[in-house]
Amino acid sequence: MEYDFNVDDITRRYLAGETLNSIAKSLGCCRNPIIRRLLASGVVLRSGGEVRKNMWKNITSPADRARIVSAAHDAVRGKRQSREQRIKTAKTREIRQIGINPGERILADLLLARGLTVTHQKAVGVYNIDIAIHEGSIAVEIFGGGWHNSGRHAERFRKRCDHLINEGWIPVIIWATAHFPLEQAAVEYLVSLSESVCSGESAWCQEHVIRGDGHNATFKHNLKNGAIIRS
Repeated sequence: MEYDFNVDDITRRYLAGETLNSIAKSLGCCRNPIIRRLLASGVVLRSGGEVRKNMWKNITSPADRARIVSAAHDAVRGKRQSREQRIKTAKTREIRQIGINPGERILADLLLARGLTVTHQKAVGVYNIDIAIHEGSIAVEIFGGGWHNSGRHAERFRKRCDHLINEGWIPVIIWATAHFPLEQAAVEYLVSLSESVCSGESAWCQEHVIRGDGHNATFKHNLKNGAIIRS
């Protein structure tokens, strides 16, 4: 079927940020003829990432954002990904630097200033390390939210740490909370550990758990069963 479109109009609307779906719906057709007209006019179509970015920019209501995220989770809940898919996802997070929070950036900058080589979201199998210190193969994980203590996060902690250790990494969990904010002492702990490992000293084949102030953290129980940070 041939459609009598005003090509200049659909081009103007698309370049102004309107989506293909919106334009097609207003004209009572599918997207394909719209795409053909735009390409014939020399318009470069937006990538999927650009479309999502524009969508989130226009959704300012926290309730609407939460609804969309919830719907996305519902769509994939119960679908088991293959190991290959999970490994690919982890590598994508590293390449695109997805999920880096401000605290991680600050700590990484402090470590870089001390001469260490770091990588955000380093992929190790199906997992991503918050900050990987390459001198000594130290896997730094910053825990700040209460969700790390419970549910799926706590249940998979032991498996995650064991995997990192088996792959030659030394996990260091830093609890950076309101009571124990990230301080320079935590940086000194990591620098010292890196120097010890690189000099050939034993660093124990287990995870290190410290507070944001650099002191060792003690727990009511291990994270697998719901750890509670203590002073």
